[in-house]
Amino acid sequence: MLRIVEEGNRKIAILKLIGDPLGEPDAKILYNKIHGLEKDAIRHVILDMSGVKHINSAGLGGLVATMFTMLKVKGDVRFACIGSNVRKIFKITRLDQIFVTDKSVEVALKNYRL
Repeated sequence: MLRIVEEGNRKIAILKLIGDPLGEPDAKILYNKIHGLEKDAIRHVILDMSGVKHINSAGLGGLVATMFTMLKVKGDVRFACIGSNVRKIFKITRLDQIFVTDKSVEVALKNYRL
């Protein structure tokens, strides 16, 4: 089961995903967290993927939904610390051309320039 550890400030939420989002319940956990951030007027999200080793279509759907939720409210999502297995899936599905990725959370924070 996916766990989410939240950090950040009033402008940027850093969500560390722990576990492998492999099913609809995991996508729902992420969906609920993102909608809570949206209601709190947080528009910028960094997803720290260092705790994710594998992902499937349901997990990818949750990530895509996260991105679109933030885009609808004029926000955005950056993905950090992506492991090799997940990076391969991003490449195969061509999500690597859509998702903004950074080597680390620190680099993602610098790239926001808020």
